[in-house]
Amino acid sequence: MATHVDVSSPPALAARFLPALQHQLDRLVHAGQLRSRVEAALPLARGERLLALECSREGAWLAATGQALHCQAGTVRVGGVPSSWSRLDWDTIDRVTWRDRDGTLTLTRARADRTPERTVIRMQPGATLGRFAREQVAWTIVVSTTVQLDGHHGAARVVVRRTPGSDEVRWHVTVPPGAAELPGHREAVAKTLAELRGQWGL
Repeated sequence: MATHVDVSSPPALAARFLPALQHQLDRLVHAGQLRSRVEAALPLARGERLLALECSREGAWLAATGQALHCQAGTVRVGGVPSSWSRLDWDTIDRVTWRDRDGTLTLTRARADRTPERTVIRMQPGATLGRFAREQVAWTIVVSTTVQLDGHHGAARVVVRRTPGSDEVRWHVTVPPGAAELPGHREAVAKTLAELRGQWGL
């Protein structure tokens, strides 16, 4: 008894799979072109170099350089190029939390009144920008410590941070609410900072 097996010829296979393959290639080419247009639209400072470019789950673009994280501002149609960006310098971000399991990136900064401001970004699977952001912020911190001030003025939190792209360091001093208004408190802080500068060579 003979069994007939229908084996598609190479041309028939090509006709079946070529449209799907061409569609995938078109999508890759379009994605590459869009990425190039987004890179060209970034408002980078002189000497600033793009190191990572990714999209959040909501479709917002995020671009990381050695100096800052640039975040798409406002909504953009699918396939569009952002014309507005917000810039977060690494040395202005107090804390980065990155959760690999769900791709959640949380950036914490202090407002003018010292209350925390959190930006939560949900990254796509396989994103590496979260780990990069954590490393960049950690690099800016030279010293972070709590010191006791002279004259029973309590404690102060002192953080010294590098400014990416320069030799500059910035000192941040945090004291309890109302402490700065006590007599002699400002002088006690100034004396302590002078001593720390000498000790740390900064």
